Amino acid sequence: MRSPTNLVWIVGRTRVDGVADLPNVTAIQDKYRLIPLSNWASGNIPPAPATVPAPPGTTPPPPVQVAGLSADSFYTKLNQLMKSNPPTAADAPLVATFEPFGLAPTQTFDFDALSFAAARGLERAVPAAQNYFYSG
Repeated sequence: MRSPTNLVWIVGRTRVDGVADLPNVTAIQDKYRLIPLSNWASGNIPPAPATVPAPPGTTPPPPVQVAGLSADSFYTKLNQLMKSNPPTAADAPLVATFEPFGLAPTQTFDFDALSFAAARGLERAVPAAQNYFYSG
């Protein structure tokens, strides 16, 4: 399967037959790898990551992390993500609405260069979007 971006989600499950089985399952999970098919075929398999993610529950969930970002940080991150994961052709109309603000995969976002009105509008848009997407 192809992914249109360099980010994917994978939900994997490994059966655990009780607490005594945890070391076996951990050993199996330590061998899991996500490898591009082109690397697999060539034998160029990257080593396992050296960093260990934080245990679940020790970092705030993504909506809380996003809620803590300033408008400047939020849009700077959005622009960086559009550069590393370019929007699809289907997203072009939406992306075009961001371009006047310097938000595009081909541009560098500079919050300080915005007019006062544009900056205030973008500041108001962050909580409005969060309320839309994260409200129950």
